[in-house]
Amino acid sequence: MLRNFRMAFSFLVALTALGCANEVGNDGDRVGGACVVSGECYIDSRCLTTTEWPGGYCAQSCDSDEGCPDGSVCTEEEGGICVVSCAGDTECRSEEGYTCMELEARGAGGTVMGCAFAE
Repeated sequence: MLRNFRMAFSFLVALTALGCANEVGNDGDRVGGACVVSGECYIDSRCLTTTEWPGGYCAQSCDSDEGCPDGSVCTEEEGGICVVSCAGDTECRSEEGYTCMELEARGAGGTVMGCAFAE
């Protein structure tokens, strides 16, 4: 009985830890975090690994901001992806060359501020 309780408790702790992961931001598994392969990103995100995304970048496809999680915006980059929204470079992975820049918005026209690599 005690063994079953411990197993159930361990399972609940693991679920809680997974639920507490950052989804969006510099360590976000849905949008913005570093990655090597898509398996490191949230299930509906992919890992961008080209030279335009140094260190890898977890990104979710989108057609408009409504398709992005809170804290991110939909851009025309890569045919429509969510990137971390920002107001300044400190909100981006600046040590890897990411800056807060004006990007073309997808779905609404105009521009949005998001973290992307400054070549």
